[in-house]
Amino acid sequence: MNRSRKGNYYRKKTKDWMEAQGYEVFITEQTQTLWDSKKKRAFHIKRDLAGADLLAMNGKEIIFIQVKSNKNDILKGAKELGQHKYPPCVKLWVVYWVPRAKEPLIEEVEIWAK
Repeated sequence: MNRSRKGNYYRKKTKDWMEAQGYEVFITEQTQTLWDSKKKRAFHIKRDLAGADLLAMNGKEIIFIQVKSNKNDILKGAKELGQHKYPPCVKLWVVYWVPRAKEPLIEEVEIWAK
């Protein structure tokens, strides 16, 4: 399984799991198509909005979620979320799935004042 497919799989798994917990979940990834006039072809760039893969809310809380498929990338996910100015009322999670697990490991990221 290539990296993109693996990332999409775990993002969807996280979205389905959060919806089963009663959250509304939105994918916050944008794909931008750019044209390379020299090579005469289009290429696509994926970007996460506000550093998050998903946005989940249930009427009581709002959570920005960065999903990682490699345990060693949890710190990288926390740094991606930490680059933005979130209000203190939201939660920031980095989610990692152990292979064949029914529930993810969740690392809550502290919001630092900027």
